[in-house]
Amino acid sequence: MRTQTSAWLLALSVLLSCIGCGIQPTSPFPHDIPQADANVYRSILDMSDWRNPYIVVFPEGLKLRGDDTMFPVSSLLDQLSTLPASRWPLGRVVAIQATSFRSEEETQATWEQLIQVLKTKEIEINRIPSA
Repeated sequence: MRTQTSAWLLALSVLLSCIGCGIQPTSPFPHDIPQADANVYRSILDMSDWRNPYIVVFPEGLKLRGDDTMFPVSSLLDQLSTLPASRWPLGRVVAIQATSFRSEEETQATWEQLIQVLKTKEIEINRIPSA
């Protein structure tokens, strides 16, 4: 009886461990990332010191600084969710800068979409003037 119970428990353990094999750890985004402190991130004067995500707005889509992949606003949260928690040292805040290819009036719809998407996850925006 004891051998049967041990064998059954062993089989159950193996089965349960195999079930978990295909489960990927979930991204901490944004639940484990604390709220941003505006006093801290607004004190950064040199944007080369910015360590949080930095989004550049182009006429044809968005890019994360340091990545050449262009993506639509609708994919922004998917892109941000792939970043490790270490990429969010300032909390839930992103820097956003539009390229100077178009006027602000021409990119207004994109800005409005960005704001709406980021608000859903309570991510603050540090808007950087176009160069």
